[in-house]
Amino acid sequence: MDKSFFKGQILDIWRSAKSPEETAEEVDFLQEQFADSPNEHLLDFPCGAGRLSLGLAMHDYKVTGLDSCPEFIAEAKRSAKELRLSVQFIEQDLRQDFSSTSFQKFGGAFCMGNSFGYFNISETKQLFSQLSYCMAPGAKLIIESEAIAESFLLNVGEREWMEVSLNGKKAYLLVKTNYDPIAGIADAEYIVVEDERTSKHSARHYIYRLGEVAAMLEEVGFRLENVLSSLDGDHFRVGDNKSILIAFRQEK
Repeated sequence: MDKSFFKGQILDIWRSAKSPEETAEEVDFLQEQFADSPNEHLLDFPCGAGRLSLGLAMHDYKVTGLDSCPEFIAEAKRSAKELRLSVQFIEQDLRQDFSSTSFQKFGGAFCMGNSFGYFNISETKQLFSQLSYCMAPGAKLIIESEAIAESFLLNVGEREWMEVSLNGKKAYLLVKTNYDPIAGIADAEYIVVEDERTSKHSARHYIYRLGEVAAMLEEVGFRLENVLSSLDGDHFRVGDNKSILIAFRQEK
């Protein structure tokens, strides 16, 4: 991952990518999903600026948020302090050991906002292994993604223009994607255009089939139980824009 992907102008775009209304809908969805969790300690990975962690903390959940972006973690900590919420935010590369982030096994974990797929197979397996170690038996794991092959391959365009908000002003984002079908890798260039200024950022997504993800999860003690296509609970069909994977940490 190019470190510039989480710096400068592009960071402001990710910060405003979800409206307060969309965040509230996601918090409601997560509350419903985690209603029967073994305990109320949840793991948000990666947490970004903490919008979902903070939203859940307002509903009395205990939340730990992990993210590798120092700016996002600093912002999340400031927001928690301003809102007088007790949320643990930790700057953490998810490819490295985070098993010491909690003395209590997490009752649930979630990866929202299309943040899955940045890691290669060995790194993804390592991430799942750590999640398995950190989560209580019966705990639910939720992963939202637009980069699952059954979605990505039928929806991605080589060039996509979109209007975005940048510091409260209108700007444009051009996404140029090059997919290597043999390697299963999508390299994307993000070009931000604001007035007469432009900046370029790059990112790589590893495109996994649902069956591959299910196998990696099962290998470390999870069971993929359901795949949704929306927060409303619609079941996923091939070609839907996104997938929401719901897995459970199995009893040992």
